Amino acid sequence: EEDDDDDDASRRPKKLHPEDEQLLNWEGSTGDTAAEELQISRDRKRAESRAIFLANGTTPKKPPPAAGNKIKRLKKDATSRVLDEATQSWMKKTTYLANDPNQSVHRFTSLAKTKKRTADEIEKELKKSRMKVTDPETIEKTFDAASQPNKRRKHPTKKNLTVVYDLPLLPDVTSWGHTFTHVVIDKPPKALPGSNSVAPPTGDQLRKAFVTDVSKNPDNNRMNCSLIVPDADDPAGAGASNNSGTPTLYKLAQRFDLDVSSLKEDDGPYVNFLLIIDPHGTQSVMYHPLSSRVSLSSGRPASQKSAPTLVSKKPLDAEDTKDIEIRTAEVDVDLAEKHRDSGYNS
Repeated sequence: EEDDDDDDASRRPKKLHPEDEQLLNWEGSTGDTAAEELQISRDRKRAESRAIFLANGTTPKKPPPAAGNKIKRLKKDATSRVLDEATQSWMKKTTYLANDPNQSVHRFTSLAKTKKRTADEIEKELKKSRMKVTDPETIEKTFDAASQPNKRRKHPTKKNLTVVYDLPLLPDVTSWGHTFTHVVIDKPPKALPGSNSVAPPTGDQLRKAFVTDVSKNPDNNRMNCSLIVPDADDPAGAGASNNSGTPTLYKLAQRFDLDVSSLKEDDGPYVNFLLIIDPHGTQSVMYHPLSSRVSLSSGRPASQKSAPTLVSKKPLDAEDTKDIEIRTAEVDVDLAEKHRDSGYNS
C-alpha cells in the first residue's frame, strides 16, 4: 500500500508558479495595450477640448479637407487601379517609376538600357550634324543663299535686331600659315607695394609680351611660366614693333601658373576662330582658326632685381617659308598648285 501511495504522488501534476498561473488564466486585454492606451489618451484630450468649447458657448468645427488630398482614379486607363497622383520623389530615383499590376512586366526598361539608348541617339544626332556641316553640297548652298541680292538678314533667335552692315566672311590669307593661340590672363600684372615694385605694363607692352621659362613645379605638378614685356626705359624697345628685327630688351612682369587646353578635336573641324573686322578698309571680315588656349592664372608680381632678357627675331629660312606656304595653300589656290607636287592635297 505504501508503494501505491508513492506512485500516486509521483503521478500528480506539480503546482504551477503564480506568474504562470496568472498567464494561463489571463483576465486583461487581448489586444494591443499600447495602442489602446494611446487611443484612450486621445479620446480623453478630445473630450477635454470639447468641454472647454461647450463651456464657452461654441462648437468645434471640423477642419476642411486639403485640396491636394482628394482621391482620383487614373483617367488615362479605365481598367487601371492606380490613383491619379503625382509620382513620389523617392520613386524618381528608382529604375521602375510605376507599380501598376495591370501593366505587362516586359514593358519595363532598366535604367542602364535607357541611358545607353539616349547616349546612342545623341551620338547619332551629333554624327549627322557633323556630316551636314562638312558636306560640300551644304556649304555650297550657304554660299548661294548668302549671295542672293536684296535679301533681308534676320537673326536666328533675336528677331528684334536690325542689320547695320553686311560684310563678307573670308579667311585671312596673310596670316593663315601662322599658328594663333588664345591667351587668357586671369590677373593682369600689378605693382608690388614697396620700393622694389615693378610698374604694371601698359596695353602696348602686353600686346608685345612673350610667355617664357615654362617649367613644371615638382610640388604640385603645375606648369609655371614667366610673362616678359618690352622695357619702357629701353629706347629700342619703346617703339619697336612686333615685326622689327632690332633686338629689344624685355623685363619680367609677372610669374603665372600655366594651363594649355585644346580647342579642336583630332579629326574634327575648327570651332574657334579669331575675327578681324575692317568695315572701312577692305569691307570684309577675316577669320583665323584657333587650335589651343593658354590660361595664365595665380599671378605673382616680379621684382626689379630680375635680370632683363634681350629678344630678337629669327629670320625665316627656306624650310620655314615652305611650311608656311603649305599651310596657306589651304586657302590660296596659287600656293596649292605650287606645292601639289610636294605632297599637298587641296
